[in-house]
Amino acid sequence: RFELLATDPSGSYNEFKAIAIGNENSKANVYLQKEYKNDLDLKEGILLGLKTLVKILGKSSIKYDKIDLCTVTEIENEIQINIWKEENVKNILSKIKLEKEKYSALIPLL
Repeated sequence: RFELLATDPSGSYNEFKAIAIGNENSKANVYLQKEYKNDLDLKEGILLGLKTLVKILGKSSIKYDKIDLCTVTEIENEIQINIWKEENVKNILSKIKLEKEKYSALIPLL
């Protein structure tokens, strides 16, 4: 069983389903709490993480070559670590940006 833990400066720790650290983490954590679902698969989890970056930091400041994406999975009792290539991250970000632009274009119609 995997656990996601975060510690604070005092040394205490808490378990999370999803958490952001660093710049703008409070906004990101609010977004994650709203959007996270317990039944997310790996693909949906990656998408949620990258959508959080796009939403909180804004699409103009997201550069695929500044994102390191790593997934840890267990398949048949073996831990597998996958470090994603920049090209894969770039493709996912492109799809998110297109989705965002498409949604933004619909807003005047609502």
